[in-house]
Amino acid sequence: MSDHRAVCPPLPQPHLVAAGADGERHERFDVFDAPALWQGAPEDAAAASYRRKLTAKLGHDLQPRWLLERQRDVFAAGSQRRETLNIEAVLAGKVGTLVVPGCIERQLFARQAARVPMVERPSEFGAFVLRRGNRVRIYFSSTKTVGGRISREVTTRVQADVAAGYRLVAHLHNHPFLTDRRVGDRMWTTPETLRDVSGALAPSLTDAQFFSNSVADGLPLESAWITNGLDSIRITASEFPALAQHQPSPFALPP
Repeated sequence: MSDHRAVCPPLPQPHLVAAGADGERHERFDVFDAPALWQGAPEDAAAASYRRKLTAKLGHDLQPRWLLERQRDVFAAGSQRRETLNIEAVLAGKVGTLVVPGCIERQLFARQAARVPMVERPSEFGAFVLRRGNRVRIYFSSTKTVGGRISREVTTRVQADVAAGYRLVAHLHNHPFLTDRRVGDRMWTTPETLRDVSGALAPSLTDAQFFSNSVADGLPLESAWITNGLDSIRITASEFPALAQHQPSPFALPP
């Protein structure tokens, strides 16, 4: 049976927005809108290589639900028990839709994998995806570490684009797989997280806080996308209120 999913056009050369320490790099891509950008796309060379290497490392199924259940059990046994709340919401079908990654996820993951070997040195990226008329604008933020930040250099440009009539269709970021963990390594591993291979497609408490605060910050997100390089989840803005966030400290002073 033939695969009718989208064949992804190559990304154009980016415009450099800013660069920083530890390999931090922020780029802007401007592309013509096309249905293929929003459809599920077959695995490209980067995703297929990633899957092979992960299967060799982990030796078992990499299906999204299995990964969610595994991470839920790791969190439930330690001090991060509240992180299970959003995992449970996804597993119960209350939040998000698990999907085949589209061209935008495929291409940005491949770009990240070309910069940093994603199995040997897991790293993270994020992207704002905007749309106006027949144009799509993507701000891609790449690091060479586990963890990242929302860059002010990028958000000021996104806010200006929204003011100019762009829709902020999505914020995308990846949840990398963390293999060969050792306490104190570059993956922030503790005895509690030693068994956590990550790659689970549920927003963290920190993720949910960013999604929910985005409108007040001048970033009217229509959706949030998370990918692990193999699969993705799409969460609509109407679902953001159902996500658990960090609880305020009982010792915090009122604003």
